[in-house]
Amino acid sequence: MLIRAAEGYCPCCDQSTVFVANNYWLRDYYRCIKCNSIPRNRAIMKVLHERFPSFKDLRVHESSPDITTITVLGVKIPNYSYLYYHDEFPLGAALENGGTNENLEQLTLPDNSVDVFITQDVMEHICNPRAAFQEIERVLCAEGVHVFTTPIYLFRKTQARGKFEQGKWVNLLPPVYHGNPISEKGSLVTYDWGDDIAQFIDSCTNNTHTEIIQFPQTKENYEMGLEADFL
Repeated sequence: MLIRAAEGYCPCCDQSTVFVANNYWLRDYYRCIKCNSIPRNRAIMKVLHERFPSFKDLRVHESSPDITTITVLGVKIPNYSYLYYHDEFPLGAALENGGTNENLEQLTLPDNSVDVFITQDVMEHICNPRAAFQEIERVLCAEGVHVFTTPIYLFRKTQARGKFEQGKWVNLLPPVYHGNPISEKGSLVTYDWGDDIAQFIDSCTNNTHTEIIQFPQTKENYEMGLEADFL
């Protein structure tokens, strides 16, 4: 069933294309027919192109990318690397899919070793986001940036969906799972981020300034397939 189809230009594969959706939830189903990207992939690429035009020459590291991002960035950026987290493997170990095994709350990457750190819909699944944002800041160089997507509930404050008790995560709200590129079980949502997320990040890091970038309904964004909830 075709819900939506529109011609446009994809910032991921850098060519004219058609965006199609077979589901009303455009966030996960509004795809470029040429590179299979979805809106948040294209949002990341638009920001990289506009804010960091030399990103192809930088050290770019991504946490838990989907295959689309690996294909797009892996081709464009010589110094692109990525990580996933498996609790049964040692941290820093090489994985069969070409990434490394890392926990965002306890990275093995050296200080000042990354220019651009990317996470796409990852931070809502972190049990200790304060530690994760601090670790990302640690591995970024002095002028480094963390470019990321995460669902934000506007006009609401951030709410933890659970807490640690005796070293285990205990749900305080009914569990919600999102898709996971390396697990059919999905990823548990640990935080519902509100519009205070920027203040939260800046409060737990030393030298960062966090900006929320939104994508209004303009002709340019429409033609880039940048339409979806939580974009």
